[in-house]
Amino acid sequence: MNENESKKDLEKEPENVKERLRSDNEDWEEKKAKLKNVTIRGIDSDTYDHFSRKIRNLEMNLGDAISKMMEDIVRDLDDSIDHLPGLRARSTFNNFKLERVSISHYGKLEVSRADLEGANARIAFSHIDRLTFLPDVTRDVFNRYVRNVSHCDTVRMPSIFPKLILYSKIDFCEKIEIYEVEGEGDTTKNTSSKD
Repeated sequence: MNENESKKDLEKEPENVKERLRSDNEDWEEKKAKLKNVTIRGIDSDTYDHFSRKIRNLEMNLGDAISKMMEDIVRDLDDSIDHLPGLRARSTFNNFKLERVSISHYGKLEVSRADLEGANARIAFSHIDRLTFLPDVTRDVFNRYVRNVSHCDTVRMPSIFPKLILYSKIDFCEKIEIYEVEGEGDTTKNTSSKD
């Protein structure tokens, strides 16, 4: 490259930078036009603080994260309505209207389907030495009433649950045992153990 070509490239550079900045500014203006400042009443402050800390730890923008979550919920509702004609948004959101309850610091606890349905609440189980969900707890009942399970030594689950469903609700537990219940008795296998 000779000296004249080099000078021409340098002269073009400011124009390229200006064009790029103009394009970025137009993109920003377009995005800004879609943004809306909102106030949402009735959000639990502890939940909001915990959520915003997690989002910041992921180096994400809180507004972007909430927008993405709302898009996902709308898409899921739209998909549900398309594939399940009897399903309406109101019935889908009934899960969110349940009271929230926490049960913690017990040595041994066995939970049945009747226990969960009788509580009629989204339950968080924590700090329980040995937590057992009895075989009559179905996947639907578990998903509807169990918010999460955390910081338990041993969690025992019937084999009807897919492993990934369990892992999505169970955090920071020493051991997850999956047991099979068939006419012959109880066979237990250890699925996960944290050392």
